[in-house]
Amino acid sequence: MKTLFTLSTLVSVAITGLASLRLFENKHYDISAILTIASFLSVSLCVVMMNNRKEIIH
Repeated sequence: MKTLFTLSTLVSVAITGLASLRLFENKHYDISAILTIASFLSVSLCVVMMNNRKEIIH
């Protein structure tokens, strides 16, 4: 279950990043900025959650 959650989170972050890139190329800068921030925050949250899991396991 943990692996499924991690993989789905990484896939959604990648899709968000690609969507942001496409919107930036089409000159929709405001929506692209929001998706870029959401992608960055998702990656940060993933890193924090994985760090907390390592502390719990050990």
